[in-house]
Amino acid sequence: MSYKVLIADDENEIRNLLRLYLENDGFQVADVATGSEVAGAMETFKPDRVLLDVMMPGKDGIHVLKDIREVSNVPVMII
Repeated sequence: MSYKVLIADDENEIRNLLRLYLENDGFQVADVATGSEVAGAMETFKPDRVLLDVMMPGKDGIHVLKDIREVSNVPVMII
């Protein structure tokens, strides 16, 4: 069974690099570019882990983390 990781970061290069490393290690990966996309990805992808950028435009990582905690206890790593 491979773990599912959701990457939330507004920088395309960072998302692509994290995806590359994680997929090479056998993880299933989904990524989003904005904080407002995280809720939908949490519901449809159901990740086992979340990598979350703090400084995103619009809804920042701190607010997104609060939203995640309202619906899930998934481990979140702030990047």
